Amino acid sequence: MPLNYKEIELLLSELPLQNSRIQKVYQLEIHTLIFEMHHQEEHFWQLYVELGTDQARFHRINGSRYVHPTMKKGTKQRFNQYLSSHIEGMIIEKVEQVEEDRLFTLFLKGSEETLLLHFRFYSASKSNVIVTSTDYVIQDLMYRRPKNHETSGETLVIEEKRESTTSFRVREYDKTTTFNEYIESLFMGERKGEKEQLLDSLAAHYEKLLASLLTEKDQLKRTLKSSRDYSIYKNIAELLSSNGHLIHKGMDSITLLDGENSTQIPLNPLISSGENITHYYDKYHKEKHKMEYIEESIISIDKKISLIEEKRETLLDSSQISLTEIRKMHSALNTSSLKSGSKYSSFSGLYFNNGKYDILVGRNADENEELLKKIAKGNDYWMHTRDVAGGYVIIKYIKNKQVDLETILDAGNLAILFSKAKTHSKADLYFTQVKYLKKVKGGKKGLVLPTNEKNYTISRDEERITNLYEKQTHLGEIQ
Repeated sequence: MPLNYKEIELLLSELPLQNSRIQKVYQLEIHTLIFEMHHQEEHFWQLYVELGTDQARFHRINGSRYVHPTMKKGTKQRFNQYLSSHIEGMIIEKVEQVEEDRLFTLFLKGSEETLLLHFRFYSASKSNVIVTSTDYVIQDLMYRRPKNHETSGETLVIEEKRESTTSFRVREYDKTTTFNEYIESLFMGERKGEKEQLLDSLAAHYEKLLASLLTEKDQLKRTLKSSRDYSIYKNIAELLSSNGHLIHKGMDSITLLDGENSTQIPLNPLISSGENITHYYDKYHKEKHKMEYIEESIISIDKKISLIEEKRETLLDSSQISLTEIRKMHSALNTSSLKSGSKYSSFSGLYFNNGKYDILVGRNADENEELLKKIAKGNDYWMHTRDVAGGYVIIKYIKNKQVDLETILDAGNLAILFSKAKTHSKADLYFTQVKYLKKVKGGKKGLVLPTNEKNYTISRDEERITNLYEKQTHLGEIQ
């Protein structure tokens, strides 16, 4: 039975929250937090918080310090990382519960800022732990729900309590103990069944993917923000082109009038006027493609984030999902993965399957060498960007079957993605069988020359790449 607002009020009244300092925060699983506190009179104590499950509750942990195996690990989940860096060391100045509601807020005071930590013990799909500024702008939260405008940067709306005719009361318990002790004894140490364990595993997996994707998105956004306006290179090229007669070989710069302003333009003294102009046009196209690639990548990541959040959202109301369905979802995590015991478990690179063929990717010279020496056979197919450094892509041979165009396009897009042509809208590629590759005597590691090759020009297809990653375990692993 979930906690009602009267029980929450009683639990809060028994806790030494006010004036406690938050020393450490641990996230055991996607749904569970442990706060380690220090109070001047109570000294060290721990607060257990669990939301979004059938056993959602909070209470003080009594007795000696509780240690879960997860607390010993160095790695932290996304929300735990935020809590550790922002609220650890803060003092709880005040505790407020919304009248007749299952929502309460801790007012946290730090040396440089004040934050609000909101605990919402609603139904599974609406429960949350949310950190906001004093003006209720969300800084971070346990469960991101974009459809409900619950993401970083949005303003948290505290809904008004609806009138209810239901009469709530505190459940019966032994009054010789505290209500915190009763709630703790009711739930703590209860062995989780198969369904709960699988749900925890799924939730942790999705949380890890989200953290990886959000980090990647932040990095791309920072790159986009710091990048120079690429149109300036086009303007320079056009300015040089209209004044080409003034440029001579040997000049290292030229000052030209651009409207009402004078602009000094650096030149390469070793090349001609036309080559300098071409240089700036090339720079313009390169930067333009780079920015377009970053913008497309951000859109692609947003799609992946939405997909994962939708999957995770279904877990929050686990009562509506059968154990059979949960087993299927958990089993799907291992599809096309490089798990121990799989036929490619020893390979350091990436492994994809497009539903027809196994496709393996080497991302550097070591992995390229490994592909050719340990994985690839003579009849397997090899793809690589032409005249551009990059990873090798191997399509595993299937007897009496010709590689179809869709698979060539899949492999070609991976070859572009893991090469120095990844910012280009299209690239030229070699395609041949491994048995037609020739090792370069005295050449660099993994270096080969193709023979009997076909040449393809393939356009980068972001949707195709996204589909490949959705079929692969390691979503968001694009470098």
